[in-house]
Amino acid sequence: MISVSTSVSAAAGPPSAASDCFYSTAWVEADAPSGVPLPGPHLLLSSSDVDIDLPDGWVNRVVRASDALGDVLLEGAWGCVALLSDGREADVAAGLRLLQACSQGPTPRRIVFLPTPDAADDAGLWGLGRTARLERPDLSLHCVEASRKQLPRALTLSRSERLEEDYRFTAAGVLQVPRLRRHPLGDERFAARPDATYVVSGGSGALGLVAAGLLVDRGARHVVLLSRSPRAEPAEPPEVATLRRSARVELLACDVSDPRSVRLARDAMAKAGMPAVAGVIHAAGILADGVLANQSEQKLRQAYAARVEGAKNLRSVFTPPDFLVLFSSASSVFGAVAQASCAAANTTLDALAESWSSRGEPVLSIQWGVWSDAGIATRHGAVERARTAGFGVIGDALGRAALDRLLAGPERGSVCVSPVDWDTLSPRNRFVSRFTARRAADAPAPARTNVEQVVRTAAREVVGRPVEDSATLSESGLDSLGGVLLRNRIASDLDVVLPTAFAVESADVRSLVGYVFEQMRKQSSDRAQVRREPVRHQAVHRTPGAGRKPPSPRLPVLVIGAGLGGIGFARRLEKMGVAVMVLEKSDRAGGVWSSLANTDSKVQIDSPAYSFDSALPTAHGDHRWRSVFPDRGEVLRQANAVASELKEPIRFNCEVVSVRKVREREYEAVYVQGGVTKSVRVGGVAALTGGLHRPVTHHFRDEHLFTGHIGLGVADDTPPEKFTDASVVIVGHGAFALENMRTALENGARHVTIVCRRRNLVVSTLCNWVINSSEGATPLNDVVDIMRPFYALCGVDIESLPSLSRDADGSFVLDQSTVPAASDLYFLAQALGRVTVLESEIDHVTARSVVTASGREVKADVLVTCLGSTTDRSVLAGIFGEHSRVEGLWIDGDPNLFAYNDSAQIPRKAKSLLCSSYVFFLQAFAEAYLRFRDNPAELEELFARITVGSPEKSSTERLLVELWDYIERAKKNVASRTAELCPFDRFQREREAEWKAYSTLLGEAVEEGGGLWHMMSPTISLLHRRDPASPVERRVRRDGFGPVSIYVPRRHRVLFLPGRGTDGRLARAMLKKAGWTRREDLEFVIADAPYAMPAFTGAEQLELRGLDSLVEEGLYDVTGTYRGWQAGFPELWNRYRSTPAEMGDDDPVAALDSSLRYLRSVAEDHGPFAGVAGFGEGAAMASAALHRQARGSDVGLGDVRFFIAMSAWRSPAHERAGVFEKAQPIDVPVLQTLGEREAEVFQAAAPVFGGDFRRVIEHRHLGKHAYPSLTRSLDQELNRLLHAAFTAPAATRDTRA
Repeated sequence: MISVSTSVSAAAGPPSAASDCFYSTAWVEADAPSGVPLPGPHLLLSSSDVDIDLPDGWVNRVVRASDALGDVLLEGAWGCVALLSDGREADVAAGLRLLQACSQGPTPRRIVFLPTPDAADDAGLWGLGRTARLERPDLSLHCVEASRKQLPRALTLSRSERLEEDYRFTAAGVLQVPRLRRHPLGDERFAARPDATYVVSGGSGALGLVAAGLLVDRGARHVVLLSRSPRAEPAEPPEVATLRRSARVELLACDVSDPRSVRLARDAMAKAGMPAVAGVIHAAGILADGVLANQSEQKLRQAYAARVEGAKNLRSVFTPPDFLVLFSSASSVFGAVAQASCAAANTTLDALAESWSSRGEPVLSIQWGVWSDAGIATRHGAVERARTAGFGVIGDALGRAALDRLLAGPERGSVCVSPVDWDTLSPRNRFVSRFTARRAADAPAPARTNVEQVVRTAAREVVGRPVEDSATLSESGLDSLGGVLLRNRIASDLDVVLPTAFAVESADVRSLVGYVFEQMRKQSSDRAQVRREPVRHQAVHRTPGAGRKPPSPRLPVLVIGAGLGGIGFARRLEKMGVAVMVLEKSDRAGGVWSSLANTDSKVQIDSPAYSFDSALPTAHGDHRWRSVFPDRGEVLRQANAVASELKEPIRFNCEVVSVRKVREREYEAVYVQGGVTKSVRVGGVAALTGGLHRPVTHHFRDEHLFTGHIGLGVADDTPPEKFTDASVVIVGHGAFALENMRTALENGARHVTIVCRRRNLVVSTLCNWVINSSEGATPLNDVVDIMRPFYALCGVDIESLPSLSRDADGSFVLDQSTVPAASDLYFLAQALGRVTVLESEIDHVTARSVVTASGREVKADVLVTCLGSTTDRSVLAGIFGEHSRVEGLWIDGDPNLFAYNDSAQIPRKAKSLLCSSYVFFLQAFAEAYLRFRDNPAELEELFARITVGSPEKSSTERLLVELWDYIERAKKNVASRTAELCPFDRFQREREAEWKAYSTLLGEAVEEGGGLWHMMSPTISLLHRRDPASPVERRVRRDGFGPVSIYVPRRHRVLFLPGRGTDGRLARAMLKKAGWTRREDLEFVIADAPYAMPAFTGAEQLELRGLDSLVEEGLYDVTGTYRGWQAGFPELWNRYRSTPAEMGDDDPVAALDSSLRYLRSVAEDHGPFAGVAGFGEGAAMASAALHRQARGSDVGLGDVRFFIAMSAWRSPAHERAGVFEKAQPIDVPVLQTLGEREAEVFQAAAPVFGGDFRRVIEHRHLGKHAYPSLTRSLDQELNRLLHAAFTAPAATRDTRA
């Protein structure tokens, strides 16, 4: 039996202990397998006649439950036998009978199950098939999910000779395959409601008691355990009595497969006065052992009764509002030998969870791996089978931690929890290829050394952090734009031609090295015959205008439109020596700034990215705004000033009505000016007519009853004085909506309510500055980190935004139809209660209010509908012909005819942000336009690549990737302009002053040194990752002086203490190998341990300490002399092993004082240290030193702010010396790392060690007793540690000082 703890301190370790155990299944688009079909005939089994035409070679046979399928199989030498499901549970039984018939008689070459889409009842076919593949590896068995409409395609696919995996057809007919992905999860812990009841089915079983114990530990005070078999009071599990010390726990007899029994349990709870049920955990189940031949429909019904029927009954009777958690099994994902019935039932359970959660219900199915400490599997040999197969096993602590995080998070549908050992996993197939495909490669040949160094360095710089050789680049944060950056860097450094997609085709650093090396070998062997790669644009390595044919001096390029984009594009062409003519339909320049902007409108982008020379380096006489966020007046004044500098004056009141091609690079443009039709010959046309042609109007029901003001929020249709002392409702959530919010608040509005269908991502001005000052794209993960405190200020979890999601690799993905608007006031006003955001729609309007679709009535004096503007597609059609179309940025594929509006800079499902400035993109594309005018064949090749590009990427994203060579150069220029013309110190000062002014305006006093600063920590951290040498601002409050700023070096000096039986030299090599020395904000001082000792030699000793691999690599000399701390590891070893340690320490207690004196001398000579770190015995010594320091001894670590403890343990000898006798845990944040495959002695010691510290961030890696590689996830945990060390607690300590 298990033991249940009811105290938080004794509970399972922090949630991060389960970090690498979460998985989910993603369906990805795939091509149908090629090859010849299997020889026929083929048999389609169904329960009724199939009334559609079947592909050639297929015959249909209707079978009943009573039919002997063995006799049916004997009727022919079938190539493929397919079972067509009607979406019923009975079809799963039919699948079992078919498999058993194949075991007893002739076996067809292939069996295919055809489940019904969106039907949960027949989902067991998937689990049945996965188990059958494990038991019968000789059997070709697959599932192909398809509707009746798609059945012919499914049957054609089923008979393909090269069919190797499961498939499904979407409703749109897209073919997909399943892939296992890591499932990212937050670190939150669950908090139960003390005034609610929680129900656990299977409550007297081992897993049910684990769940109940966690609920009580997390604050539940009313728990009901449902057990199928009634128990006499004395026979209750002893854990129940333990739980009752902290909560009311009732044990009720209930067969959850019987709805009447569940209703009786509910009535009994109500009669006993139990509060309403908030959550249900369904842990009931049975194990129906037996290989396929010994399975039966009875066993299938038994498995379904407890799991499936139980879930349905618990849901219908209790309808829990907070959660319904179903305990499924990883057998539904991977299959399980001798568990076909359970796998089928669990797959059905998962399908029910997916179906119910898709309706908005809080349902989650947890696909548990095998539990080693508890559960049915421990009694049926499944634990050993799981270990042997490589699936790993789940202990109570790991299971509790996983359940804790899943209950706390927003997960719905199904999540798999299993500590898989991918190195030994038995099933190897494409479903798990992401994890099993990466194998240790042979040592590279010496000739590859330079290639390895270049590729590793390039990958690190593009991704922004060290990348393990075996880690996929997508998992490490590389997106499509980053792939092009990586290609360019490698191609440039190694002088090798690389195709655009090579970074995608070669998924990790190791395979990249091999690929690049092979390309170099091929190209160097036959330079004369090497094929020119189409993507090698000369623009990549040339200065603007170099190598281009001089344009014709007679025919200028016509730019249609004198908005900011048109003026900037024309200015850019002129600077590259091209004659330009600009025709503008209206009587003034400025575009939407003239026609739609309000008098109070301001640019939301910091001005260097919005200037008319934003794509060029700074130079004397270039365009610069006077203010960081210019208003409409300044925008129009400077637009006219720049327009007047063009060599050819803009022609106003000229409406272009048609463009026709006369001959190659010559066009006739017809336009109307003052009622007179005119024409002009030009060498090309750039139609920059914009995308904001007509504001969207909408009339709400009963709008005529409204007695207040209604406007669109554009062209000054809502005078500012209308907002004074008014309740304002703004419909929409884009840039114009936020501009009207600002205008309303600045003009004294009492309150602003923003009503929108969904809350889009809004960024702060700080975030926009970070994006614009970056030389490349800014990862969305960084954007989310910067914005997290702003949303938290408003009481919103940024990850709950509907436009944000996580990709399979854990990276954030943004999917919204507009560029994120920027506003600091948006967050401040919400925090102060002056702005409310409602995700809804307006149902109707009353005289003085609006009523939303959810029935909420909102008072309104002013109603502003900021629903955006539409693009008039007829504009271009009228000019270039009704059948014309835009391909990429070109009209009808003609390299001389260019068109652009700002929707092209909004790639859907983006993992990074580049720049939100429309004028920047136009200037960047100006060079591309001239390039392809001179080289039309390259444009044809570009169109071909866009057409056949990955369907997972939008055409916009593929276009940006193709043109990245031009965008990258322009982006570097805008980054340098931003840093030079609007340095962050100035920007920060102005934004903090603005925040303070707005706070005063809204009636809130700001404490000196506070305000915006409290939200800036992630921004400051990111900026100083770019420039580690720059001192970091720290704000502290000193008694008598108030808040002061102190600028301190960014690099944190860390004292590192190596482990037992190693030395500083070896520790340095291991830190470097694991990627720790690449952190530019850390510098390690590595000290030898003071005591000499012989090297470890025994195989068990070496393996235990992770030194065996170092011996093989020649890094560890078993005949040499190394160092140790004599901290008493042998005593720790003897606690967990009956065998005495081979090597003891003389007197660990006496050695402690000597070692601490040695550490103090190191600190005096090489300190002070901001952090301390250690591995194994080194970590044990560092812990002892911190505890001595906390008790008043000076050991030289008084300045330590954080502790990195690798494979750490607490010394029993130090315990005896009284080192750990203290009133409370040490208040130094700790990052504690531990390998999943560490020896038991270290696994058991880890929680004891962590209990000595108040704040512990746990990280589990998949390795043994070794320095953990600084992976992306560990890098993020390290950032968390540093953030914890240098934020709020720092001010407290400084105050006490």
